[in-house]
Amino acid sequence: MDQSILDILTLYTDMCLGFLIVLAVLIIYTLYSVINHAVAIYLDSEIPGPFAFPLIGNLFDVAFVKEEDRFAFHQNLRMKYGDIYRLYLGRKKIIYLHNYDLIREMLVEKKNIFGEKPGCYPVLSGHGIMFSNGKQFKIFKEIALSAIYKRGFKKDAMEAIMHDEVGQVIDYIKMTKGQGLTGFEAV
Repeated sequence: MDQSILDILTLYTDMCLGFLIVLAVLIIYTLYSVINHAVAIYLDSEIPGPFAFPLIGNLFDVAFVKEEDRFAFHQNLRMKYGDIYRLYLGRKKIIYLHNYDLIREMLVEKKNIFGEKPGCYPVLSGHGIMFSNGKQFKIFKEIALSAIYKRGFKKDAMEAIMHDEVGQVIDYIKMTKGQGLTGFEAV
């Protein structure tokens, strides 16, 4: 055979071997992730909830519920699992509370444990008042409030603005004869 054909075959073989190695690594990583998530869900038996598939969780359960049936969907889960249950949206665990005493205990009595916001956007985590937690959030909040107060937005001024806005919403509801409003109509 000609040397150029051997070079081409060698290059082709090397490319195929490289592709197979990358494919094998991706398959092993995917299997590891699926098994790891399945074990985590299995071991998470403290909070009851419906069966969650690896990687997608309960997305199929939640995604196909019509907007008008969401309340009934959560009421059925409440009846089946109690006042506290969990759903997985992808790999993110969401805990639902349906009892005033549980909510109060979580937000007031155990605020140090549950007080931080979830890290939905890890890239933005810790940047600004919207994406910070704990001590950093308190510092940003104090700075923002002092800036608001310096501009003259004290409690009395804000209260008058809120009364005006609420009056406009009430007028709109009266105009639509109590049919309600969406966020787009209110603007």
